[in-house]
Amino acid sequence: MNETLFSIDVVDAVKVDYGEIVRLQRKSFEAVTGSEELNATQVADYYQWKYEQPFGYAKVAQARDKDRNLLAMNSAFPLALIQGNKTLLGWQACDSATHPSARGKGLFYKCILAISASLENNEICFGYPNINAAPAYHKLGWKKIASQRLFAGILPCRSPRFAINRIERFETGQDDLAMRIVPAGKAMILRSAIYLNHRYFSPLRPLYTSFIHEDHTGCHGFIVVRPVTMRGFRFALIMECFATLPAVEKELFLHVGSWCREHKCLFTLTLTTTSTVFGLLNRGLFPVPEKIMPRPLILMGNAKGSEAEAVINQPWACTGGDWDGF
Repeated sequence: MNETLFSIDVVDAVKVDYGEIVRLQRKSFEAVTGSEELNATQVADYYQWKYEQPFGYAKVAQARDKDRNLLAMNSAFPLALIQGNKTLLGWQACDSATHPSARGKGLFYKCILAISASLENNEICFGYPNINAAPAYHKLGWKKIASQRLFAGILPCRSPRFAINRIERFETGQDDLAMRIVPAGKAMILRSAIYLNHRYFSPLRPLYTSFIHEDHTGCHGFIVVRPVTMRGFRFALIMECFATLPAVEKELFLHVGSWCREHKCLFTLTLTTTSTVFGLLNRGLFPVPEKIMPRPLILMGNAKGSEAEAVINQPWACTGGDWDGF
Protein backbone atom coordinates (compact mmCIF):
# COMPACT_ATOMS: atom_id res chain seq x y z
CA MET A 1 0.00 0.00 0.00
CA ASN A 2 1.44 3.37 -1.00
CA GLU A 3 1.64 5.57 2.10
CA THR A 4 1.87 8.90 0.27
CA LEU A 5 -1.23 10.94 1.04
CA PHE A 6 -3.18 11.87 -2.05
CA SER A 7 -6.22 13.63 -0.63
CA ILE A 8 -8.79 13.90 2.14
CA ASP A 9 -12.32 14.28 0.86
CA VAL A 10 -15.70 14.36 2.61
CA VAL A 11 -18.27 12.43 0.56
CA ASP A 12 -21.92 11.49 1.06
CA ALA A 13 -22.43 7.88 2.06
CA VAL A 14 -24.42 7.26 -1.13
CA LYS A 15 -21.05 7.40 -2.93
CA VAL A 16 -19.02 5.11 -0.65
CA ASP A 17 -17.91 1.53 -1.23
CA TYR A 18 -19.16 -0.36 1.82
CA GLY A 19 -16.90 -3.30 1.06
CA GLU A 20 -13.89 -0.98 1.15
CA ILE A 21 -15.02 0.44 4.49
CA VAL A 22 -15.41 -3.05 5.94
CA ARG A 23 -11.89 -3.99 4.86
CA LEU A 24 -10.37 -0.87 6.43
CA GLN A 25 -12.31 -1.25 9.68
CA ARG A 26 -11.37 -4.91 10.07
CA LYS A 27 -7.71 -4.27 9.31
CA SER A 28 -7.59 -1.30 11.68
CA PHE A 29 -9.05 -3.19 14.64
CA GLU A 30 -7.92 -6.76 14.01
CA ALA A 31 -5.49 -6.73 16.96
CA VAL A 32 -7.60 -4.92 19.57
CA THR A 33 -9.35 -6.54 22.51
CA GLY A 34 -12.80 -7.73 21.53
CA SER A 35 -12.01 -7.95 17.82
CA GLU A 36 -14.19 -11.06 17.54
CA GLU A 37 -17.18 -9.07 18.79
CA LEU A 38 -16.33 -6.22 16.40
CA ASN A 39 -16.46 -8.62 13.47
CA ALA A 40 -20.18 -9.08 14.12
CA THR A 41 -20.78 -5.41 13.25
CA GLN A 42 -17.99 -4.89 10.73
CA VAL A 43 -20.18 -5.94 7.81
CA ALA A 44 -21.63 -3.94 4.91
CA ASP A 45 -25.23 -4.14 6.18
CA TYR A 46 -24.24 -2.53 9.46
CA TYR A 47 -22.62 0.50 7.82
CA GLN A 48 -25.48 0.86 5.36
CA TRP A 49 -27.96 0.87 8.26
CA LYS A 50 -25.94 3.49 10.10
CA TYR A 51 -25.08 5.75 7.17
CA GLU A 52 -28.42 5.85 5.33
CA GLN A 53 -30.50 7.70 7.90
CA PRO A 54 -34.06 9.04 7.59
CA PHE A 55 -32.57 12.55 7.95
CA GLY A 56 -30.13 12.05 5.11
CA TYR A 57 -26.87 10.35 4.26
CA ALA A 58 -23.83 10.27 6.49
CA LYS A 59 -20.69 12.23 5.68
CA VAL A 60 -17.54 10.13 5.30
CA ALA A 61 -14.08 11.72 5.45
CA GLN A 62 -11.68 9.53 3.48
CA ALA A 63 -7.90 9.82 3.37
CA ARG A 64 -6.35 8.16 0.31
CA ASP A 65 -2.86 7.75 -1.07
CA LYS A 66 -1.90 8.67 -4.63
CA ASP A 67 -3.07 5.25 -5.81
CA ARG A 68 -6.51 5.92 -4.24
CA ASN A 69 -6.09 3.29 -1.52
CA LEU A 70 -8.20 4.10 1.54
CA LEU A 71 -5.81 4.86 4.43
CA ALA A 72 -8.10 6.38 7.08
CA MET A 73 -11.67 7.49 7.63
CA ASN A 74 -14.12 9.12 9.98
CA SER A 75 -17.88 9.35 9.51
CA ALA A 76 -20.81 11.32 10.90
CA PHE A 77 -24.50 10.61 10.39
CA PRO A 78 -27.34 13.16 10.76
CA LEU A 79 -29.81 13.28 13.65
CA ALA A 80 -32.28 15.79 15.07
CA LEU A 81 -31.30 17.27 18.44
CA ILE A 82 -33.64 19.08 20.82
CA GLN A 83 -33.15 21.39 23.77
CA GLY A 84 -36.28 22.96 25.20
CA ASN A 85 -38.42 23.85 22.18
CA LYS A 86 -35.42 24.33 19.92
CA THR A 87 -34.37 21.68 17.40
CA LEU A 88 -31.24 21.63 15.29
CA LEU A 89 -29.23 19.26 13.15
CA GLY A 90 -26.59 17.11 14.81
CA TRP A 91 -23.97 14.86 13.23
CA GLN A 92 -22.89 11.85 15.26
CA ALA A 93 -19.23 11.05 14.62
CA CYS A 94 -18.28 7.39 14.38
CA ASP A 95 -16.01 4.77 12.83
CA SER A 96 -12.62 6.47 13.08
CA ALA A 97 -10.08 4.06 11.61
CA THR A 98 -6.53 4.20 10.27
CA HIS A 99 -4.77 1.44 8.35
CA PRO A 100 -1.78 0.09 10.36
CA SER A 101 0.59 1.10 7.55
CA ALA A 102 -0.53 4.75 7.76
CA ARG A 103 -0.49 5.36 11.50
CA GLY A 104 1.52 8.22 12.97
CA LYS A 105 0.89 10.50 9.98
CA GLY A 106 -1.89 12.62 11.48
CA LEU A 107 -4.61 11.20 9.23
CA PHE A 108 -6.96 10.69 12.19
CA TYR A 109 -6.74 14.42 12.99
CA LYS A 110 -7.18 15.43 9.37
CA CYS A 111 -10.31 13.31 8.95
CA ILE A 112 -11.91 14.71 12.12
CA LEU A 113 -11.02 18.24 11.04
CA ALA A 114 -12.55 17.63 7.62
CA ILE A 115 -15.83 16.46 9.20
CA SER A 116 -15.87 19.44 11.58
CA ALA A 117 -15.14 21.86 8.73
CA SER A 118 -18.14 20.50 6.80
CA LEU A 119 -20.61 21.70 9.46
CA GLU A 120 -23.11 24.34 8.43
CA ASN A 121 -24.02 27.23 10.74
CA ASN A 122 -25.76 26.12 13.97
CA GLU A 123 -24.94 22.43 13.55
CA ILE A 124 -23.29 20.17 16.10
CA CYS A 125 -20.93 17.25 15.63
CA PHE A 126 -20.78 14.90 18.62
CA GLY A 127 -19.68 11.41 19.45
CA TYR A 128 -18.27 8.94 21.96
CA PRO A 129 -14.49 8.70 21.52
CA ASN A 130 -12.72 6.06 23.57
CA ILE A 131 -10.52 7.12 26.48
CA ASN A 132 -7.35 6.96 24.39
CA ALA A 133 -8.80 9.16 21.65
CA ALA A 134 -10.53 11.70 23.93
CA PRO A 135 -7.40 13.88 24.43
CA ALA A 136 -6.98 14.12 20.66
CA TYR A 137 -10.58 15.31 20.25
CA HIS A 138 -10.00 17.85 23.03
CA LYS A 139 -6.98 19.26 21.17
CA LEU A 140 -9.20 19.63 18.11
CA GLY A 141 -11.58 21.87 20.07
CA TRP A 142 -14.17 19.29 21.12
CA LYS A 143 -15.74 19.72 24.55
CA LYS A 144 -16.64 17.04 27.04
CA ILE A 145 -20.42 17.08 27.50
CA ALA A 146 -21.15 14.09 29.71
CA SER A 147 -20.02 10.66 30.88
CA GLN A 148 -22.43 7.75 30.85
CA ARG A 149 -22.39 5.45 33.87
CA LEU A 150 -22.97 1.73 33.59
CA PHE A 151 -25.44 0.16 36.01
CA ALA A 152 -25.86 -3.59 36.45
CA GLY A 153 -27.98 -5.91 38.55
CA ILE A 154 -31.03 -8.17 38.68
CA LEU A 155 -34.34 -6.48 38.00
CA PRO A 156 -37.34 -7.47 40.15
CA CYS A 157 -39.75 -9.78 38.39
CA ARG A 158 -43.33 -8.62 38.91
CA SER A 159 -46.19 -8.06 36.53
CA PRO A 160 -46.70 -4.32 36.07
CA ARG A 161 -49.99 -2.82 37.15
CA PHE A 162 -50.53 -0.75 34.02
CA ALA A 163 -50.96 -1.39 30.31
CA ILE A 164 -47.58 -2.11 28.78
CA ASN A 165 -47.54 -3.52 25.27
CA ARG A 166 -44.87 -4.79 22.98
CA ILE A 167 -44.82 -2.87 19.70
CA GLU A 168 -43.52 -3.58 16.21
CA ARG A 169 -43.35 0.07 15.24
CA PHE A 170 -43.54 3.50 16.85
CA GLU A 171 -46.63 5.36 15.67
CA THR A 172 -47.15 9.09 15.13
CA GLY A 173 -48.20 9.56 18.77
CA GLN A 174 -44.52 9.06 19.61
CA ASP A 175 -43.79 12.49 18.16
CA ASP A 176 -45.93 14.11 20.84
CA LEU A 177 -44.29 12.02 23.57
CA ALA A 178 -40.85 12.91 22.20
CA MET A 179 -41.51 16.55 23.06
CA ARG A 180 -42.87 15.75 26.53
CA ILE A 181 -39.93 13.62 27.70
CA VAL A 182 -37.22 16.23 27.08
CA PRO A 183 -35.76 16.98 30.54
CA ALA A 184 -35.79 20.63 31.53
CA GLY A 185 -32.48 22.33 30.80
CA LYS A 186 -31.01 19.35 28.91
CA ALA A 187 -30.33 18.53 25.29
CA MET A 188 -30.87 15.13 23.70
CA ILE A 189 -31.47 13.26 20.47
CA LEU A 190 -35.10 13.82 19.48
CA ARG A 191 -36.94 10.52 20.03
CA SER A 192 -39.30 10.95 17.08
CA ALA A 193 -41.11 8.00 15.52
CA ILE A 194 -39.01 8.19 12.35
CA TYR A 195 -35.77 8.10 14.36
CA LEU A 196 -36.81 5.25 16.67
CA ASN A 197 -38.21 3.13 13.84
CA HIS A 198 -34.95 3.39 11.94
CA ARG A 199 -32.91 2.75 15.09
CA TYR A 200 -34.84 -0.24 16.43
CA PHE A 201 -36.99 -1.71 13.66
CA SER A 202 -34.66 -1.83 10.69
CA PRO A 203 -34.58 -5.24 8.94
CA LEU A 204 -30.80 -4.74 8.72
CA ARG A 205 -30.53 -4.86 12.53
CA PRO A 206 -33.27 -7.02 14.07
CA LEU A 207 -31.92 -7.10 17.63
CA TYR A 208 -34.32 -5.08 19.73
CA THR A 209 -37.57 -5.46 21.64
CA SER A 210 -39.63 -2.35 22.38
CA PHE A 211 -42.49 -1.72 24.82
CA ILE A 212 -44.72 1.29 25.40
CA HIS A 213 -46.75 2.33 28.42
CA GLU A 214 -50.13 3.63 27.35
CA ASP A 215 -53.69 4.11 28.55
CA HIS A 216 -56.82 5.82 27.26
CA THR A 217 -55.10 9.21 27.51
CA GLY A 218 -52.16 8.21 25.33
CA CYS A 219 -48.55 7.03 25.57
CA HIS A 220 -46.53 7.92 28.67
CA GLY A 221 -43.22 6.16 28.13
CA PHE A 222 -41.26 3.48 26.31
CA ILE A 223 -38.35 1.14 26.86
CA VAL A 224 -36.09 -0.76 24.45
CA VAL A 225 -34.08 -3.85 25.38
CA ARG A 226 -31.85 -6.38 23.62
CA PRO A 227 -29.96 -9.51 24.68
CA VAL A 228 -26.16 -9.33 24.67
CA THR A 229 -23.70 -12.19 25.07
CA MET A 230 -20.34 -11.27 26.60
CA ARG A 231 -17.68 -13.78 27.59
CA GLY A 232 -20.17 -16.59 27.41
CA PHE A 233 -22.79 -14.90 29.61
CA ARG A 234 -26.16 -13.66 28.41
CA PHE A 235 -27.27 -10.21 29.60
CA ALA A 236 -30.17 -7.89 28.93
CA LEU A 237 -29.12 -4.42 27.83
CA ILE A 238 -31.65 -1.63 28.28
CA MET A 239 -30.97 0.63 25.33
CA GLU A 240 -33.12 3.45 26.62
CA CYS A 241 -36.07 4.22 28.81
CA PHE A 242 -37.97 7.50 28.79
CA ALA A 243 -41.13 8.27 30.70
CA THR A 244 -43.22 11.25 31.71
CA LEU A 245 -43.32 10.14 35.37
CA PRO A 246 -41.04 8.09 37.67
CA ALA A 247 -43.92 5.67 38.33
CA VAL A 248 -44.20 4.98 34.60
CA GLU A 249 -40.45 4.33 34.35
CA LYS A 250 -40.68 1.93 37.29
CA GLU A 251 -43.44 -0.06 35.60
CA LEU A 252 -41.43 -0.28 32.38
CA PHE A 253 -38.43 -1.65 34.27
CA LEU A 254 -40.61 -4.22 36.02
CA HIS A 255 -41.92 -5.38 32.66
CA VAL A 256 -38.39 -5.80 31.36
CA GLY A 257 -37.60 -7.79 34.51
CA SER A 258 -40.22 -10.33 33.41
CA TRP A 259 -38.85 -10.24 29.84
CA CYS A 260 -35.39 -11.04 31.23
CA ARG A 261 -36.64 -14.20 32.93
CA GLU A 262 -38.39 -15.34 29.75
CA HIS A 263 -35.22 -14.81 27.70
CA LYS A 264 -32.84 -16.29 30.29
CA CYS A 265 -31.00 -13.02 30.92
CA LEU A 266 -30.18 -13.05 34.61
CA PHE A 267 -28.35 -9.72 34.76
CA THR A 268 -29.48 -6.43 33.30
CA LEU A 269 -27.20 -3.60 32.17
CA THR A 270 -27.99 0.00 31.30
CA LEU A 271 -25.95 3.07 30.38
CA THR A 272 -27.81 6.25 31.17
CA THR A 273 -27.79 9.80 32.46
CA THR A 274 -31.60 10.01 32.36
CA SER A 275 -32.64 7.87 35.34
CA THR A 276 -31.78 8.90 38.88
CA VAL A 277 -29.21 6.85 40.77
CA PHE A 278 -31.71 6.41 43.62
CA GLY A 279 -34.35 5.12 41.20
CA LEU A 280 -31.95 2.62 39.63
CA LEU A 281 -30.80 1.40 43.04
CA ASN A 282 -34.42 0.81 44.02
CA ARG A 283 -34.79 -1.38 40.91
CA GLY A 284 -31.78 -3.52 41.78
CA LEU A 285 -29.25 -1.85 39.47
CA PHE A 286 -25.95 -0.65 40.92
CA PRO A 287 -23.21 1.57 39.46
CA VAL A 288 -20.26 -0.28 37.96
CA PRO A 289 -16.87 1.32 38.75
CA GLU A 290 -15.38 3.03 35.70
CA LYS A 291 -12.13 1.07 36.09
CA ILE A 292 -13.86 -2.19 35.22
CA MET A 293 -16.23 -0.87 32.57
CA PRO A 294 -15.48 -2.58 29.25
CA ARG A 295 -15.86 0.67 27.32
CA PRO A 296 -16.39 3.93 29.29
CA LEU A 297 -18.53 6.27 27.21
CA ILE A 298 -17.50 9.93 27.08
CA LEU A 299 -19.79 12.24 25.14
CA MET A 300 -17.89 15.04 23.40
CA GLY A 301 -18.94 17.57 20.80
CA ASN A 302 -18.04 20.48 18.58
CA ALA A 303 -20.48 23.26 17.59
CA LYS A 304 -20.64 25.87 14.85
CA GLY A 305 -22.76 28.97 15.47
CA SER A 306 -24.12 30.66 18.59
CA GLU A 307 -27.30 28.58 18.84
CA ALA A 308 -25.36 25.34 18.54
CA GLU A 309 -22.81 26.56 21.10
CA ALA A 310 -25.63 27.25 23.55
CA VAL A 311 -26.90 23.68 23.17
CA ILE A 312 -23.51 22.01 23.46
CA ASN A 313 -22.86 23.89 26.71
CA GLN A 314 -25.98 22.37 28.32
CA PRO A 315 -26.13 19.00 30.13
CA TRP A 316 -27.30 16.19 27.84
CA ALA A 317 -29.72 13.36 28.52
CA CYS A 318 -28.13 10.31 26.92
CA THR A 319 -28.50 6.54 27.06
CA GLY A 320 -26.78 3.45 25.71
CA GLY A 321 -28.99 3.67 22.64
CA ASP A 322 -27.25 6.89 21.65
CA TRP A 323 -24.04 4.95 21.06
CA ASP A 324 -24.44 3.45 17.60
CA GLY A 325 -22.30 0.41 18.42
CA PHE A 326 -24.99 -1.35 20.49
